[in-house]
Amino acid sequence: MGLYDDTRDLHHACEAHPVGQRMSTGAITSQEWADWLWAFRKIHEVIDKHHPVSFARVPSLTFDLHELPDARPSEAATSFSEGLTLPEQIEGASYVLHGAHRRGGRVLEKTMESAGLPTSHVRYADGAAVEALIKGYRNRADLAEAARDTFACLLKVMDEIEERKESATIYNGMGAWWFPKSLRLWITVKSKTFFSEASWMRHDEGYALGRPDREVCDKKFLQAMLRDASVRDRPVVTAILALTFWACVRVAGFGSYGTNKK
Repeated sequence: MGLYDDTRDLHHACEAHPVGQRMSTGAITSQEWADWLWAFRKIHEVIDKHHPVSFARVPSLTFDLHELPDARPSEAATSFSEGLTLPEQIEGASYVLHGAHRRGGRVLEKTMESAGLPTSHVRYADGAAVEALIKGYRNRADLAEAARDTFACLLKVMDEIEERKESATIYNGMGAWWFPKSLRLWITVKSKTFFSEASWMRHDEGYALGRPDREVCDKKFLQAMLRDASVRDRPVVTAILALTFWACVRVAGFGSYGTNKK
């Protein structure tokens, strides 16, 4: 038996996981995608050091993450990466992650791009060399335990993301809920130049839960953005943008207030 057979059950478990299912259909949120790529990058920070520079995924994952909302760190990926010390552990993790990018990642690439989600990390400058690496590991029975541990880690990462699902539905980023997801993502990413993510996250929480009063939510949103403006290089421009966002939520935000009220 090879590593594919040794890890088949865990591989299928990842595909069948609710997060894996949302990935396969492009229904995953930009926040969930950011959290997933953060976990990948955390593991690659360790394994990239043991392969040619052309194999490194940290730069491309960092590029992709820059196009997404700020990722929430994964305890599972952090703990797992800290334990990658033995050669067989590095190789087992390399087999799973590079295989994931070259196989599943390439299959999902068009789906993710159609959803407005970045996928530069699945493209390699020397794909043939990466394929040779994966095939070289495939019949290494001594890597089975490490490969299974890596898949188990990814399942835990998916569990973490699923547990945050309620929050993911609350945090829709900058822009109205009825904006196309790609437009909201673009506005949210661009707004990082001027404002702290916490400004809109707290505002989204208040709107979803229906507390405090909508007027108070909007006032706190404006105050947070103006605090950001006061420490930016272009405070006047940032303040004008803050007032524009505030005016928009005051005029059109009534349809989103109290949507998750309990």
